[in-house]
Amino acid sequence: MVLIDVYFYKYLEFPLNVSLIRIICAGLLCVFASQALAVFFFGIFLTLRMGMSACSLFGVLQISVSGFTFPLTAMKPIFQYLAWVSPLRHYYMLYVNQALNGFKLVYAWPSIVALLIICLLPLTILFRLAHAFKNVDYKP
Repeated sequence: MVLIDVYFYKYLEFPLNVSLIRIICAGLLCVFASQALAVFFFGIFLTLRMGMSACSLFGVLQISVSGFTFPLTAMKPIFQYLAWVSPLRHYYMLYVNQALNGFKLVYAWPSIVALLIICLLPLTILFRLAHAFKNVDYKP
């Protein structure tokens, strides 16, 4: 993400209404939140196969509920709630509000806080992860 941001905004000179550092930080926060969500799924299912399947399914759903292809306000309420757990949705909101519109950082706090909360999700299942690493046999 960092290389793409630098390439777009410094080399190709795409318009950017905030500092490049702010967009890079938003991208890194999205990556960390996505990784934390994957660890959380692994901790819930305790098997690598089920965790990877859940991550794959949720990854496909993230594209749909992020608002890239269809406006979130026109979706059914269940998908609107699902969007709050999607790191891609929050990155999309940060990107649109910051890079394209140039809004102040005050308007981005809901998405930043949501990404930080998603980053903390693995802490809720720390004991299950410790149990899985010690006791679950992963041989095929």
